[in-house]
Formats: sequence, C-alpha cells, structure tokens
Amino acid sequence: MASLVEVLIQQEKRQVAHAMLHAFASRKKDWNRHKKAMALLFAKLGDVATAKDMLEKVVKAQETSQGSSLSHALLVNTETRLQIAQGFWRAGRTVSARSMLKHTLREIETMREQIPDESFAQALEAMIWPKLVALQTKFGNLQEAQHLLAQIPREFLKEEPLLTILGIRLQTGEIEKARETARHPAIIGFESVIRTQIRYGDVEGAQRSLEALEERIASNEGLQRHRAKYHIVEYPRDYHNAVWVVAKARMRIGEYPETLDWARNQSTTDLKAYALLGVAEGLLEKREIVH
Repeated sequence: MASLVEVLIQQEKRQVAHAMLHAFASRKKDWNRHKKAMALLFAKLGDVATAKDMLEKVVKAQETSQGSSLSHALLVNTETRLQIAQGFWRAGRTVSARSMLKHTLREIETMREQIPDESFAQALEAMIWPKLVALQTKFGNLQEAQHLLAQIPREFLKEEPLLTILGIRLQTGEIEKARETARHPAIIGFESVIRTQIRYGDVEGAQRSLEALEERIASNEGLQRHRAKYHIVEYPRDYHNAVWVVAKARMRIGEYPETLDWARNQSTTDLKAYALLGVAEGLLEKREIVH
C-alpha cells in the first residue's frame, strides 16, 4: 500500500494518493502496523495537520512500547521527526518543515540534559547528527550544518550532506570554502566531487581534486600491495572517469595546449586513452557551442 502511494506521489497524482492513504489509515489493523509509514506519507503529501497528528501517536506508541528503553525511544522519535520535516520540505511546506526542525532541535537539547550518558551521545552522533547536517544544508542553514559537521566522528559522516554543501558554496561564489569542503576526509567518491565542481564552473578546483585523488591512491598502501601482487597497472575506474571529465571540462574552457600536453603525459596507457577521449569530446562540444 505504502509503495503504491509513493508511486502516485511521484506521478503527481496527489488527490488519489491522499484519498487512498486516508482510507488505509481508517483501518485500525493497518494503522497499528504502518502508522510511521503513513505519517511520513501524509508529510510528503503536504497534509501538515494529519502528519503532525499521526506523528504524536507514533511518538507516544514508541515511548510506551514494552522492551524499548527511554534513550532508544527518544532516538527513534527524533529520527522520525526529522523524516517528517524532510517530507514537509519535499511537499513545498517549507514553513512547517523549518518549524518541525526547530522543534526537533529543542527536543535534542532536552534529551542531552536528561540523559548525560556517553553511549547516548555516541548514538546521537551516529543516528541523528548526519541527518541533521543534511536537513540544515537543504534548508540553507550552512553555518549550523558546518558546526554539526565538526562534531561528527568520521566513521559516522556521510558524503551526501558534504556534496550538497559543496554545491551550495560553489553556487554562492564561496570558491575557497567549497574547495575546503571538497578535501574533507570523509569524502570517498572523488568523482562525484569533481563532477559537482565542473557543473558549477570550478574547473581549477576539479583539477585540484583530481590531483588529491591521485595522491590518495598513491598513499593507499593496501591498494598498492594489491596492485603489485596481481600486476595491476590500470587505475581504479572512478579515477579513469575523473581524468576523462576533467580533460573535457578544460578543453571546453579553452585550455587547449595545456590539456593536450597533460593528456599525452599521463603515466599509463589507460589514463592517456581516457584523457585524450576527454580532450576530443571537449573540443567537439566547444565547437558546437561556438557555432
């Protein structure tokens, strides 16, 4: 049922989805089994009143659930509130989304005072902080997002909010801060970073990120031992793709001789092939733009 409503929402058939969801929610058996999913779907449909009403029932049910500790119930309910806020945002209910986020932040502060426990603090860092960073970034609260980023241990940090922050900084012209974000140690997928930098016009930053990726590959002792053991000379696929898109972008902005020399001087045959392919495609695209 929930998946069908999701499909209807994606197809912009909101009235049908809304009627179907109300019918589903009126059945007690289904409500008890799927109350959280329905609350989230009402949020995505922009039905703020119903979503909030269901959210409170979900919260109370979780808090009174047998076998659930207070700290676990608080964490689960906080996560649900953040998902509801995101649903409101997706539905265009930005005021309700921001209000829900503020309410959730107040709840978190209260929780930290009530349960000054190290394991609870670690659970917050793992479960809640990354989601908060993503939401704060979506809502344009970059300063708050950056503050939260500094508090999250590397093993819990996700790439998605970092890439979002990178894109926003590039769009607002904060090039050096964007490049700092691109070098964040939690980022593993350099190809995504490079494509984001190119998309927003920071080709020089993309070149620097490519160089940083090459350094990371060279300094990865485990990877180098694996390559030596099995006589692997080719670079990883994401590095191939990064070389290709950087070469293409540099040609598009008119760096003809420098990029061609750089492509010809790649260290392996496979890298030369990808770089020269990027050179050719970039030159063709540049000519199409000019003509």
